[in-house]
Amino acid sequence: MDHEIDDRASPGVPEPAPRVLLVGQGAPARGGIPTFIYGILDDPVLRSQARPSFLNTTHDAGRPGGATADNVRSMLHDVSALFRQARRVDVVHLHLAPAPLLPLIRAIVLLATARLAGARTILHAHSGRLHIAARGTIYRGTLRVLGLLADRTIAVSADGLRTFQHAGVRVELLANALDTGAFPEPQRDPALVSIAFVGTVCARKGLDDLRIAMARLREAGSPTPVHLTIVGDGRQEGPNVFEQVQKDYANSDLDDLVTFTGALPASEVRSVLTKADIFCLPSHWEGLPLSLLEAMAAGSAVVATTVGDIPEVLEHGDVGILIEPQQPTQLADALGRLLDDPQERARLGTVARERVRRDFDRSAMTRRILQIYRELAYSM
Repeated sequence: MDHEIDDRASPGVPEPAPRVLLVGQGAPARGGIPTFIYGILDDPVLRSQARPSFLNTTHDAGRPGGATADNVRSMLHDVSALFRQARRVDVVHLHLAPAPLLPLIRAIVLLATARLAGARTILHAHSGRLHIAARGTIYRGTLRVLGLLADRTIAVSADGLRTFQHAGVRVELLANALDTGAFPEPQRDPALVSIAFVGTVCARKGLDDLRIAMARLREAGSPTPVHLTIVGDGRQEGPNVFEQVQKDYANSDLDDLVTFTGALPASEVRSVLTKADIFCLPSHWEGLPLSLLEAMAAGSAVVATTVGDIPEVLEHGDVGILIEPQQPTQLADALGRLLDDPQERARLGTVARERVRRDFDRSAMTRRILQIYRELAYSM
């Protein structure tokens, strides 16, 4: 490996901290991948035992994942930057959503680039869509190629783990986690029930279903004042997606019940969630969404769909209400029950907070990531 400085330890001398380049979306993008990457970069334990750097692959290139000239230029820019920076590190840790086929091909190109530069590679697959994309024969075959290029492959959900395994890829499951201590005690307004959604603002997150459910709650005339806060933007989906969702809510006469904040910094997202009585995630597909864990850490009562690892995280309904995806009537009923039952809202918020603190705190995940970095860096 062609490092500028060879600071590898001599016999009997402690091994140096591994040099790691994290690659993936960052600011101004918001969402699960940027949140995860910045969590690693800011983790004091990891920073004390590794030397992380970051290559931000966010570009203003129209619809992400599309076969456009802008996206090709962006990928070529990322390949060039990755090759230069990978030559100065031990490990390249790619944080990508390799589904459907074009994002998978991009992941393969980036992995090949890192290997050509002499680095060991980790593919961290942040996607709840792998099992859907893998229904296609071409995708499954291409996924095997990715497995050959990555020294380690990490899935964040059970669906992703099974998809890689069925494609013949060696993979391990490393569930998403977060710094639960960063979330203060809940701060609820007793005069108002606050519902929050955090994520990409688009149809696949179930926001059309939530719109219909909110309209039905209004028609039912609930005596409890309610407000919905939608946090996030549509950047990952492409131009005008966010605006279309806003327009649909306005056309449903929900303007006075709904606030669209756009993308917010992590501290402001935590503030919204600590004030939210209910967190609603009516997604059509997911892996293990960080927004769910954040809401649980904030002590919100959760209503979410039975997709990805959500049922397991919510202990199959013991620490949150589960509904089927694309069922706005079920969603309206679940929200209505919680609107009318403040004791149940408080109970679910408490058990959700206990669950995430017990099983999804970031400390264990950080230890495993550090172990992988060391194994790869010191085995060369």
